[in-house]
Amino acid sequence: MRYRRPMLFQTPHAAQAALRHHHTSPNPNCHQSARTYTPNDLQALFSRPKKCLTNPSSLCYSVLASQYYEGGGAITEHIAIERNPDAKKLRIMEAATELFVDQGYFPTTFDHIAAEAGVARGSITRHFGTKSNLALEILLSLRIELAEHLKQVQEGLSSSEEIVLVRTREFIRWCVANKHKATYVFALRHSEFLDDRAHGRPDDAMIGTGKRWIALGKSWVGEGQERGEVRSGRPYLLGLAAASPAVYLAQLVLEGEVDFNLLDIADELARLTWDMLRARDGSSPSLAEPGAKERHTQPKRSRRRSAANSKDRIAETAMSLFVEQGYFPTTLDQIASIARVSKQAIAEHFNRKADLARDVLFMLRTEMGAALRPVYGQVESGERTMRDAVAAFLDWCSRHPTKARYLFALRHKEFLDDAPGTRSDELVQIERQGLVAAQRRGEVRAGGPDLLMYAQFGVAVVICRLILEGWLDYELEDVKDDLAQLSWDMVRCR
Repeated sequence: MRYRRPMLFQTPHAAQAALRHHHTSPNPNCHQSARTYTPNDLQALFSRPKKCLTNPSSLCYSVLASQYYEGGGAITEHIAIERNPDAKKLRIMEAATELFVDQGYFPTTFDHIAAEAGVARGSITRHFGTKSNLALEILLSLRIELAEHLKQVQEGLSSSEEIVLVRTREFIRWCVANKHKATYVFALRHSEFLDDRAHGRPDDAMIGTGKRWIALGKSWVGEGQERGEVRSGRPYLLGLAAASPAVYLAQLVLEGEVDFNLLDIADELARLTWDMLRARDGSSPSLAEPGAKERHTQPKRSRRRSAANSKDRIAETAMSLFVEQGYFPTTLDQIASIARVSKQAIAEHFNRKADLARDVLFMLRTEMGAALRPVYGQVESGERTMRDAVAAFLDWCSRHPTKARYLFALRHKEFLDDAPGTRSDELVQIERQGLVAAQRRGEVRAGGPDLLMYAQFGVAVVICRLILEGWLDYELEDVKDDLAQLSWDMVRCR
């Protein structure tokens, strides 16, 4: 719970009147000592400088209404001196988490965080040094918190089915109970402000905690395979696939892109996830081990004038810069210099940087829709259509990694007030129609088509994003067919 600043009163009479109707609980992280004051003492107390009463790092001032004595004309005041040195640090981290989620990392300053946390600006510098260190420590702590929570809830469970169902439900409940934390972990693009830019890849500390977060998944998947309960394949990747549908749906809901009640769909989503992972009769795809390949690196900027006109060149250059260094650090001067146009030309075509970012998003949605639309036009079977759609999506992402990262790695709502979804309404409608048609033919399981559609694509989207951002040592081409099969096994009729 966020720390509340103490209430201030102009006179002792106002304080006594407020005490009759108000109760304020003391800070639980503080040591409390009780003292009794007469009205004269109160007069001296409330004449102190405001800073003395409002600085929570030195004095937590709270008055308990239950200890007001009308007969004696005195009150008991609890002055609480902070004794937990980590309490202030936690307040800073909580305030920063909410601000980074609500208004974005780059627009948030130390002054904003200090005001929200009720601390001095120097306290933030003393505890964290830089804003990026603060952001990194938040990410590490939240990943550990979630991993420990999932580890605790699955203790004592013996079957893989129980583990998948419980983990998925508890993950959804954690996201609902900790919306800002979940959004910070799964929606923010941490590499945008936490990159080890000297190497062009995510910081080793982030990679290490990311692997710790899914280590439990790898463990129970391997044990389930030994018992014959989980399909064959690399446990590491199967553990990621198991988490991906819930992660994707939670991200869409928390960002306001879809209108689901996460708690209402938790059970069905858990069942879908287990049906994707469970062992089945007959042959099943074996997810290949990655070859000895270098880590996927971010595409380099190209200065070639490949576009047919200046507007296309501006759009392509802006897209590359937004992906490589983020929206906020990118300036119109940089875009103009690399695209070899004037700033006036950018203003003529797009007016503002936000308009440019929005037009690029619409352009890429249209292009991706054109690549996937023919798949749904060929009605052969539900299995063929669903598998081909996921394979076509991953193939498009593999051929256009910068475009895919712009669509699925950037958090567009940070810089676009009316950011549209990453997929066009027309494409979503076509996908929904394809699922409904397959349900009528008895090829796809019963259930809400929207949930089935987003859960199915969630596996591909989340793992695709991890690969393109450099978190996984896989190539999309190597896992394309396997992910398409996993997606189909999730929704096919039993």
